[in-house]
Amino acid sequence: MDPIRGPYDSDLVLKLLDARVGDTVADIGCGYGGHARRLRAQLGPRGRVLGRDVDELTLEKARRAGLPDGCEFALSGRADVRIAPGTLDRAYMNQVWGTVEHQETRGELTRSLFQALKPGGELLVVQVPMLSAYDQGESFMPTLEDATRAAGFECGRRWQIWDRERGDGPAWVFEFRRPFAVAE
Repeated sequence: MDPIRGPYDSDLVLKLLDARVGDTVADIGCGYGGHARRLRAQLGPRGRVLGRDVDELTLEKARRAGLPDGCEFALSGRADVRIAPGTLDRAYMNQVWGTVEHQETRGELTRSLFQALKPGGELLVVQVPMLSAYDQGESFMPTLEDATRAAGFECGRRWQIWDRERGDGPAWVFEFRRPFAVAE
């Protein structure tokens, strides 16, 4: 894959996801499915992409554009991704966290993702703060980390990507992992 071209790189999430051939990956907030389609091509014949979005009209437009084999789009709730437990190797949210309005809903969403991931499964969250729909007056970082920790995730790497040429950014990138063993 090509190097990262700053925080507005259209393939940023795919370059950072580390999806492997044969993985089952969820695109949470898949929209029209651009990322999901490109990712599906990387996963080989046994790989699957499960796209989830809260807007049925958007999903219908994505379906009309055609879905490759192994790619499924379905309606989800804001707090429930509606994916069977232990199904996913990886999941990602690209520019989605800021649209989840209440911390209680964020907690339910991360618990739903935690359940959908296999032990050792990873969640990648990419957010460009200046492009997100924040009207709650709170920073997204603590709310994201609080919700994921409360759901049982281990917080992994967190970093910023700046566009050196434009001086713009940052894109914030967060990795979370479902532990192999759940603490009692």
